[in-house]
Amino acid sequence: MKKLFILMLCLFFVGCSSEERQPSTAEMQKEYIQNLLPQINYEWWQNFDDPILLCYIVEGLENNPDLRSATLKTEEYKQFVKYARGGEIPSASVGFEYFASKNVPFPLIKNDVFLLPLDISYEFDVFGKNHNKTKSAEMALESYKYQVQATYITYISNLATVYFNIVKVQELIDIEEELLDIKSQILDETRMKLKSELATEIDVNKALQEYKTVQNDLEDLKKSLTQLNSQFFFMLGRTSLSSDRVGRIDFDGRDMYEFSNWQDISSDVIFNRPDILAVEKQLKKSEIDIKVARTEFLPTFKISGQLIWNNFLSGGFFSTGNTIRSLLAGVSQNLFTGGRLSSNLEISKIHFEQLFEEYRKVALNAVKEINDALYILKSDKTIMDRNFENYALEKENFKEYESRNESELLSHIDLLKLKQLLLKYRAEIVKSSVQLAIDNIGLYKATTGIIKGDKNEK
Repeated sequence: MKKLFILMLCLFFVGCSSEERQPSTAEMQKEYIQNLLPQINYEWWQNFDDPILLCYIVEGLENNPDLRSATLKTEEYKQFVKYARGGEIPSASVGFEYFASKNVPFPLIKNDVFLLPLDISYEFDVFGKNHNKTKSAEMALESYKYQVQATYITYISNLATVYFNIVKVQELIDIEEELLDIKSQILDETRMKLKSELATEIDVNKALQEYKTVQNDLEDLKKSLTQLNSQFFFMLGRTSLSSDRVGRIDFDGRDMYEFSNWQDISSDVIFNRPDILAVEKQLKKSEIDIKVARTEFLPTFKISGQLIWNNFLSGGFFSTGNTIRSLLAGVSQNLFTGGRLSSNLEISKIHFEQLFEEYRKVALNAVKEINDALYILKSDKTIMDRNFENYALEKENFKEYESRNESELLSHIDLLKLKQLLLKYRAEIVKSSVQLAIDNIGLYKATTGIIKGDKNEK
């Protein structure tokens, strides 16, 4: 009857565990991304009005091997916390032993004896040593969570930087192709002038040199684009072919990237950076480790009990007569450990001092990064504004030259050369506008995602 009851109980638990619905891989992946987006200030990235970039960010968060490894490492730290917490609760173990003998002189004792010992032990945490070990593991987990957040922010910043460099290079390729077409027209017209003796061989050679130089510049840009594409796909965790291209939004000038409210940054941002918070948690962990090292000098109070079921005598395996009970309580104190406890305490204190210096270093670096990012953003914004002014002035000049060309006061070659200059200013606009986008990302990275920005407020 007892065996039947145990069997039914096992089947009940198996049935309950099988009925519990396990989340699918897709659901777990969706939850994983939803938990990450607040950590990287996903709303800030929407200021770029670039849905393609947003899709790449989500893809990178899902597939980048380094990020997935960091997430798994977080789970490892969680298990360390559970492992440490196990020291605060009683432990139990069960075994099975068989004892065989022959010609036992006592008629009531069997020759084949089975033993089922159950051991239970517990250490009274009088001085909080085991609890502090758990708190130390929790601080290590919290610290690593902040480190992972900083890793996410750095990764997304680098990914977006590569993306905008691809935007820039592609725009420059388009401009260079227009320039190459102009150089080709100038070369053809110069050769025609040579036939009419209106130009010299030197003029033709110079026009040919300029044409080939633009060809080389175009080839360099295409090479850079291929390398950037490969780097971008690698960061996404994709395998790319040489013919693959990164999708991108159409370039739209100044308004795309001018939105960071860099004037409103508070000094409190520095102390909310994940790297600062990570070191703070490490400092707290180190303080707890010092307490643990001190409690190692104090006595240890333990209690242990044992139940041994057997079939020595008749009356049943779990009967009162075949059950041996024992209870032991005691205290122990280390007398001599070869200086290990003292050394452990000193190591903990020295480690705390090292972390304090690391905290100072991280704080100083945070101030430097934010100041540098602010200065670069402000400086490059001024450069971009000047480039737009130069481009606007050159467009007005070009319109004037076009009217002169219609009045035959300016040759077609001269007009083409002036168009070259206009393309040059247009290229500078592309460079400075994209650089401003990258500067915004630099400020985002320096403030580790805490900076606010809203284009609609401008």
